[in-house]
Amino acid sequence: MKTVEILFPGLAGDQAEVVVAELSTLEFESFWESDEGLRAYIDSSVLDHAALDALAERYGLEYREEDATVSNWTPAQQDDPEPLWLAQGRLYVRGSEHPEAPEAEVSLVIDPKLSFGSGHHPTTALCVDWMMDEQWHGLQVCDVGTGSGILALLAERLGAAGVMAFDNNPWAIAVGQQNAALNGSQVVEFFTAEPVEHQPDGGYPLVLANLNAMAIRATMAAVARLVAEGGRLLLSGYTDADAEEMHGLAEAQGLRLMDTRREAEWWATVWAR
Repeated sequence: MKTVEILFPGLAGDQAEVVVAELSTLEFESFWESDEGLRAYIDSSVLDHAALDALAERYGLEYREEDATVSNWTPAQQDDPEPLWLAQGRLYVRGSEHPEAPEAEVSLVIDPKLSFGSGHHPTTALCVDWMMDEQWHGLQVCDVGTGSGILALLAERLGAAGVMAFDNNPWAIAVGQQNAALNGSQVVEFFTAEPVEHQPDGGYPLVLANLNAMAIRATMAAVARLVAEGGRLLLSGYTDADAEEMHGLAEAQGLRLMDTRREAEWWATVWAR
């Protein structure tokens, strides 16, 4: 698969945040506000040029499209988001070039390198908030669409006994493996797959799925089958506009809504089987 970079020259600040939210619904996986403007990244196989053109016209934007390759990290070498504190100051997330925070209850080193999951997006923050309040000791966990690996690595740090983390983008898996090494991971296994391709007998007590509305729509049945009897699913990555549909899809798979968290227009929900 090939990753494509879309550059919106001069786009920054509040308008960039609005456009990022819009692009997230079009399956763009990561973003970087560079000196030249907003850069957005997506797998070429799911890039919808008609939708992108409509978005650009709606906001009066121009854009340039270029190929981005795993072997050429030129944009990603500067993709170094500032450290941040999540979950009311309980989790410290930093890039490998930033200083440690010894006072942090939990800390992770995450270099996103064009994969989704630096912790800066509201959906990741919502997932982290919920995860930090849960008991993880001895759990077997599955992270669907792992991106940078941030949620999988946090699950391990919080005490999970094993974490299976997969993504359909080999680039994301390479980044996740690099982040696993940075954090001294021992129990997270990263691999490339679609949800329908990974269906172990019995399922998992806890499944993490920080995706987007389009991905949830396409894979909800397969994701739900990963949840063991009595297990739970953390589902995130969709907005107010899609909430009713997403919840209906989960209910259709026999899941019951247990918890809801929201930030601005973004949702994270917990479901039980």
